[in-house]
Amino acid sequence: MRKFRLALACFIALSFAIPAPAQYGDKEKIKALYQRYLKAFNTKDVNTIMATYDPNELFVFDVIPPQED
Repeated sequence: MRKFRLALACFIALSFAIPAPAQYGDKEKIKALYQRYLKAFNTKDVNTIMATYDPNELFVFDVIPPQED
């Protein structure tokens, strides 16, 4: 019984960890967003580039450590 509960718990945990398949039309939306980003990048339009990012999901960091005084 204990092994069954463990197997069931693993199955439930893994079923929530696997992402849902892409919905119909998502591929076209991603392509359009990517093309808009490329056009903005090539024209150096920073406002359009930043508009492609989700403000709740953007994480920015610097590669270079801060300078010490």
